Amino acid sequence: MTKLLFSIAILLSALPATAQSRRVMIPDGTEIRLRMAEPISSATAQIDDRVRMEVAEDVRVNGVLIIKKGAAARGTVIEAEHKRSFGRAGKLNFTVDSVKAVNGENIRLRGTKTREGEGNKLNAGVATYLFAPAGFFVKGKDIEIKEGVEFPAYVADDSPLQIASR
Repeated sequence: MTKLLFSIAILLSALPATAQSRRVMIPDGTEIRLRMAEPISSATAQIDDRVRMEVAEDVRVNGVLIIKKGAAARGTVIEAEHKRSFGRAGKLNFTVDSVKAVNGENIRLRGTKTREGEGNKLNAGVATYLFAPAGFFVKGKDIEIKEGVEFPAYVADDSPLQIASR
């Protein structure tokens, strides 16, 4: 019997201490600063492409760290148009979908990023007026959002989160 109790004591001492957790409510509309993790361009993007972002600064609610700087965030391209003839610019529009919390859960976000390249319609109009079909060869510019560009996104709904306290 003492051998059995001794074995149980050894097994229990080898187990990690259970961490207490606390429930934190992340309010709807909490701002999260995101940073592009890679560049994206209207020249190459396709609808439904994934957009990789990361958190630009720690996010705390009531003093509790809920999202760490550098945490992965993701989005989806919902509109992508290449530059076109007659000076029409490229367009790029993507949503911000979710971010990883410190406990590994995904938190739903809302936000969109829309950019439009520079048009060249005046030059296309002049070229078309002077040389009829020449406006077809005047192109607008594609839009590129460079790696490191920061912008805000927002928590989509009140989101409860279990955080281990140490």
